[in-house]
Amino acid sequence: MKFSVIIPVHNAEQTLERCLRSVQTQSFSDFEAIIVDDGSADQSSAIARKYAETDYRFRYVYQENQGVSAARNHGINKAVGEFVVFLDSDDQYKTEYLQQFNRLIAEYPECDHFWCSYESIDIFGREQESFGCLDVDGKTVISERAEVMSLHEKALDAALWNKAFRKQLIDKYQLKMDESLSLGEDMLFNYAYLDVGRRNIVLFNYPLYIYTKAENDTLNSRYRSNLKQIYDVINHQLLYYLKKWGASSDQIAKFYNSVFFSMERVLYNTYRAECVLPSAEKKKFNNELLKSEEFQTALKLSNCSIHPLYRSAYKTGNWGLIMLLDRIVKIKRRLMRR
Repeated sequence: MKFSVIIPVHNAEQTLERCLRSVQTQSFSDFEAIIVDDGSADQSSAIARKYAETDYRFRYVYQENQGVSAARNHGINKAVGEFVVFLDSDDQYKTEYLQQFNRLIAEYPECDHFWCSYESIDIFGREQESFGCLDVDGKTVISERAEVMSLHEKALDAALWNKAFRKQLIDKYQLKMDESLSLGEDMLFNYAYLDVGRRNIVLFNYPLYIYTKAENDTLNSRYRSNLKQIYDVINHQLLYYLKKWGASSDQIAKFYNSVFFSMERVLYNTYRAECVLPSAEKKKFNNELLKSEEFQTALKLSNCSIHPLYRSAYKTGNWGLIMLLDRIVKIKRRLMRR
């Protein structure tokens, strides 16, 4: 069997039918679809069981609610395909998803890393944006995984579902999702897999995956009390791999761009309404973060575009100056709309 499609499901009755139908109608049929029900309390189980009962390629597996990473790990353990691919229960494959990955695998037998571009839609099915290169027939070959931060800039390295993984490599190195993380576990799995595979990456430039982006589905839309700790883990691991692979100074600068933006998210995360810290504690936390060696190093070594006034304010380590600039920007925007 060529592909094992792993589909973690938790209370997805509104979207699961569409999701599973996109697998069933694939133009390439040599696959198994493993639906891992992570303790759903709605009609997801009935929908999934219907496919398992009427299409031999679908398997239904139940586990008590443990989270998406545990569900994916469960699916990996059950998979028997030569390659593992992933699909989230609110998303869809395009009809040629598996077929195009099969073509890439046949054309590049010495490669272990097969990626594709993807597009996003809103919950009403309206197209929003595309990620990656948008050449219908073209492929991009990245000769060195050390250049992966160029793909990171295109938002291609973080997700599991735009990639095909050799099951043999996953098993050999016992790769698993980190079930202790609520953010970034996909990316860490991807980089661990990059580390054990061969150096080149083949990217199919046309979007093969349809990602449904909910209104509150952004890094900035949800308060996380441990966001700083999560990013510390992610950034530490990414830098470890980049140095191990001998990444160029340009790729390291791109990495520090990512670190800067992640720390900026932490700063604004502190001021979300859900954060119960007193105002003085919030300001103290942000001032300490701004003055930290980690933040100042990212500010110094990144090459992203930062407004000179903001860059100067960040250098001072004074969160009050950042808040003042934010207020000025908001006033300016209101005046421009009049």
